[in-house]
Amino acid sequence: MLRKEAGHVDVHMASHRLCLRLCFLGLVTLSLCSVVFVITRGYLFIYIRPGFEIVDADSISVEQKRELLNSYDGERNYSETICKQTKFDDILLVIAFVDILYDSIPYLEQLYRHRFPNIVYCGPGKPPKESDFKLIVVSMLHGVTAYECLSTAARTQPQFTGYLFMRNDVFLNFWSIANFNRSRIWESSGQLGNQVMFQQPRDSWIWWYTPWGLKACEEAYKDLIYLNDAYKRAIIDSKGEDESSWDVENSLNALLWNGRGLNMCYRGFSNLFYIPSEHAEAFEKLSTVFQKHQVYMEIALPTIIKMLDLTEKSEQLTGVDIGSLYGEERAQTDDSLFWRHLSSNNSYIRPVILTRKADSVESKTSGVVEVLLNRFNHTDCSEGLS
Repeated sequence: MLRKEAGHVDVHMASHRLCLRLCFLGLVTLSLCSVVFVITRGYLFIYIRPGFEIVDADSISVEQKRELLNSYDGERNYSETICKQTKFDDILLVIAFVDILYDSIPYLEQLYRHRFPNIVYCGPGKPPKESDFKLIVVSMLHGVTAYECLSTAARTQPQFTGYLFMRNDVFLNFWSIANFNRSRIWESSGQLGNQVMFQQPRDSWIWWYTPWGLKACEEAYKDLIYLNDAYKRAIIDSKGEDESSWDVENSLNALLWNGRGLNMCYRGFSNLFYIPSEHAEAFEKLSTVFQKHQVYMEIALPTIIKMLDLTEKSEQLTGVDIGSLYGEERAQTDDSLFWRHLSSNNSYIRPVILTRKADSVESKTSGVVEVLLNRFNHTDCSEGLS
């Protein structure tokens, strides 16, 4: 009896194993058929990701760059708020040139004017030919004090919600800042270091040791201490009637608080930043003091920002300065570096070369503009951004 039952069990287990094998073979067959179907229909393709290194930029056509950006689109996840035809019509975009070469302005107009109706350009001299573009002329010492551009713009055009500064060789991914709080300061997240005032520099960065470095920053701080004392005396003498909206003491206290009890000069990238109107007057007054002592842009700007508000209240702009990563010479000549670092996570990339003097590459740089326009400016939100 037991042998008979054991035989029935063996037969049942054998049938079960056979069923499992048949199911497995069926799944394999179905998978193979699916792969063949996908290949024959042309749905299987390989695309280049934004992080892929492009070795030879000259071999990449405009069409290939457009395909790269299209594949890059598929990885984006824009919110519904961003996918409104956002215009920054309450912001004044200030684009600074460090030399009198304004030939990229037509390209900048194509890239940004339809999103930023209010643009003013700034440079060290008037263009050789008359133009319809608004231009602020400041000395700026070959870019050393380029922050004068924003302070001048804020003083002469006070009607805006805020003021966005960018260098002329910066590519601005404005989709990434569409949801930023416009009542807060926006600064580069790439703060590179600091130096306690009136102490021996411990940082090897060369600019600390120049006439526009740490000593100049310390002299600006001394002036602010003097202004604070004079400001208090003036309030007492005038019985508060001539009180300004800028409180020097508040600026000094903010610097001390952000330094955790230490007065420091800071250094960081200054390719792109935003000052809301609430802080515009204080920025203007502070930049005047720093400009007087010709404090270098990448020291003056982060230090001034530390004197405007607490660091934790600022919006952080992520970006890539290709020149600092690979050297300025390569950054100016190797276009592949720009495409390599193009990412939805970056608010800016520097440099992007829109024009060159050599006629042989003029069409290529215009092609770069065409691709960027196609992707970033002429997106139809009704069709989706991804």
